Amino acid sequence: MAQATHRKRPSNALSLRVTRGIREGGVVVLLAVSVYLLLALASYNPDDPGWSHTGRGFAATNLGGLAGAWFADVFFHLFGYLAFLTPLIVAYGGWAIIRSKSDIREMDYRALGIRWGGFLVALLAGCGLATMHFTAGTLPHTAGGILGFESSEALISGFSDVGTTLLLLALFTAGVTLFTGLSWLALMDVVGRWALTAYEGFMYGLS
Repeated sequence: MAQATHRKRPSNALSLRVTRGIREGGVVVLLAVSVYLLLALASYNPDDPGWSHTGRGFAATNLGGLAGAWFADVFFHLFGYLAFLTPLIVAYGGWAIIRSKSDIREMDYRALGIRWGGFLVALLAGCGLATMHFTAGTLPHTAGGILGFESSEALISGFSDVGTTLLLLALFTAGVTLFTGLSWLALMDVVGRWALTAYEGFMYGLS
């Protein structure tokens, strides 16, 4: 019995090393993908060949190459400025892998579904708000993309500009809370404490 127990230990140690290696490799890959997507979005050029147009016959100037130009064009069309959430979400996936200590088979898929449902709500509301209150600049569509344009237009017809803004703000804050677990009351408490500390330090410096 003692020998059988002794034989299992190397196997368990090897399994732990393999699991750790897979997680660390996954984190490195996700971070690299996140940086690549960020560079592709930041170097977007409407003259590059992409999903919506063929360009002007020149090679893509996008730092992500032709693939990066296509990615930026598609995501800016769909989500506008909210496309910049994509590299953040990919990086968040790497952080979640590091933070997680449980086996994938033990994950709470219901909680995971609620969290990503909150993200989709926040994305929809954020795109709508961006379309209503920001200019598109060099983006191929509105500031909130096709998603923001369609959602805001559908709501404005029934709730007016002011009502739609209030509704989208409520949906955005609720979605962020579901996705991140952020407590807005706790955040206001922290900001209030920092403001009071800064004010007291400022007054102490004047005295």
